[in-house]
Amino acid sequence: MSQEETKPFIIDEERKLIKLGKHSKAVTLPKRWIEFQEWMKGKTLSEVYIAMDHFIVIAPPEEREEARKMLKEFLEKRREENGKR
Repeated sequence: MSQEETKPFIIDEERKLIKLGKHSKAVTLPKRWIEFQEWMKGKTLSEVYIAMDHFIVIAPPEEREEARKMLKEFLEKRREENGKR
C-alpha cells in the first residue's frame, strides 16, 4: 500500500444481515477493512472487539480502549446536541 492509501479512509456501504442460528444475525466485514487491518498490524486478524450502544464500533482487540472512548465521546456529544434543541 502506498502512503496515500494509508491515510484515514471511511468505508461507507450498506451490509446485509444474515440469519445465524435461531435468534442471531450476522454481518460480514468488508474485505478491504480486514486486509487493511492485517497490513497495518502485520498479522492475521482472527477476532474483533465490538463496543455498542445505539451504534456499533468494530475494532481490532488491541484498540479496545480507543474504540470504547470514541463511542462514549460520540454519544456524549450527540446527547449534548440533542439537549440544546
